[in-house]
Amino acid sequence: MALHILITAPQLDPSAVRLLEEVGATLDFVSLEGGRTEMQAKLAAAPFDGVISRFLPISAEAMAACPTLRVISRAAVGFDSIDVAAATAQGIAVLRAVGANAQSVADLPGGVWVGGAPNSAGQNPATLGGGGARPRLGLEMRGRRLGLVGYGAIAQRVANIALAVGMRVAAWSPTLAARDDIEPVSRASSLHALLAFSDVV
Repeated sequence: MALHILITAPQLDPSAVRLLEEVGATLDFVSLEGGRTEMQAKLAAAPFDGVISRFLPISAEAMAACPTLRVISRAAVGFDSIDVAAATAQGIAVLRAVGANAQSVADLPGGVWVGGAPNSAGQNPATLGGGGARPRLGLEMRGRRLGLVGYGAIAQRVANIALAVGMRVAAWSPTLAARDDIEPVSRASSLHALLAFSDVV
């Protein structure tokens, strides 16, 4: 049975396209310029079986416009951009890619520490121009204290990066008390205690 899939972006990784085409799927894409308006118009105009989405919100109205829709797969962790109640009422399964982008998201604060704290970006033009100027050195992250509000898949990866550069790490969440030992990360007793501990949150 041929599947008709709407991708709410102008492109999809070639490996994903190959996988979908191997099972007989026909793909349609939404342009960056068209965005949500184009997505909703396409859902109303064609019998799609599924949607692969990342950022565009999918409303009850958009789902109702496509009565053949059976699944929405969100290439992210949360359901925040999908009207899950409306999907449930229409019999549409809503899937998410738990952990798929956890490392990429965790790398962002690591990049900020490595590049931002010592002001590497600010020093780069001077270095390329001959290195005459000596701007202030910035901050070293080794020995500083990181506080994590939450300790899910992304926060655990952030902790690993911070520990690797020599930071001390503590975490707090309302459910963290029920978890097993999280050493070498320390467990803060409250959000206030975590904030008091931390140089960086």
